[in-house]
Amino acid sequence: MKRLIVSGDDFGLHSSINEAIEESFQKGILTSASLVVNGEAVEEAIRIAKRNPGLGIGLHLTLIEEKPLIQSKYLAPNGIFPSNHNQLAQNIILGKIPMSEIIAEFEAQISYIKANVENFTHLDSHRHMHMLPKLWHSVVKLSKKYEVNKIRYVDVPFFDFRKDQIFKDILASGFKFVRYFRKGLISPDSFLGFMESGNWSEDKFINLLNKFHEGIWEVGMHPGSSDKKLKLKFPEWDTYYDYPFSWEKEMKTITSIKVKDAIEACNIQLVSFKEI
Repeated sequence: MKRLIVSGDDFGLHSSINEAIEESFQKGILTSASLVVNGEAVEEAIRIAKRNPGLGIGLHLTLIEEKPLIQSKYLAPNGIFPSNHNQLAQNIILGKIPMSEIIAEFEAQISYIKANVENFTHLDSHRHMHMLPKLWHSVVKLSKKYEVNKIRYVDVPFFDFRKDQIFKDILASGFKFVRYFRKGLISPDSFLGFMESGNWSEDKFINLLNKFHEGIWEVGMHPGSSDKKLKLKFPEWDTYYDYPFSWEKEMKTITSIKVKDAIEACNIQLVSFKEI
């Protein structure tokens, strides 16, 4: 059987994202949303989650751009996380940020979602930061402590590797290799969305569906109802990619009748993390 989780990331970051996630769940193929509990629109997102109990809710562990839930001297010295996730990753690897601060922030975020969201299903992270070796081991320990046994694993299938994304290919290869040593948590077999975040289209999505083999797949999406509003809040996001990041384009993809029909034609079952 082929099973597919369609995830909407950044739930709670902005009302435009919240609006798109609710519509994509109710009218499209979205099955899961990843909540940023320190996002500016988190309270609205929680209300949406409560009135849509069939929507699986993950915790999008966040260490960049937003305000922390607790004070930290090195992680957020000015009361806000750093904006550059690559620099943050480097500082974590070099030991410039104490792991105690990161663990404390993660614990606060996990405690928040457990207290406010009934349909809490799994853990993942903003910019996939939890995949870093130091963070992975800490997240695994916290998952056991707080009894959350499901997690996103960024295991990109080889057919999605790109000639123009060499650095991401190297990262994806590394994630594949170390997966053999990362046991104890339940994850989908493969993940799509790492190579071309913010640039999905109907045709790209459908072409990948035809390559699915038996197993559990997750596709990470970033739906939003207004590119204009979101680019005002996140102007630097376009600098991370060789293409303009489009939330609207991704929303159109996962609310497309054409895509929904293709999923049915491929005999793919839509599920959330709750069902795996």
